[in-house]
Amino acid sequence: MKGTLKVMNQMVSDGVISGYAICGAIAAMRYFEPFQTADLDVLVAFPETSGSALGALIPRSQYLAAHGHKPVRECIQIGE
Repeated sequence: MKGTLKVMNQMVSDGVISGYAICGAIAAMRYFEPFQTADLDVLVAFPETSGSALGALIPRSQYLAAHGHKPVRECIQIGE
């Protein structure tokens, strides 16, 4: 998870995204008993763009691919 947060922080620094928030099971652990999960769900905020919402994903996907993070099913895997 630490590596993923490093990548997310770098994306903010590089202006690729405006910010992010952790959600899903990892966020729920703040309120519930800890349990094992294999993923980290993240909501991202994009800088202002014109065009379609799906089109806004293309530069973010290209950024991650250029840094060695590839799509796996419906996710982009960062780290192991």
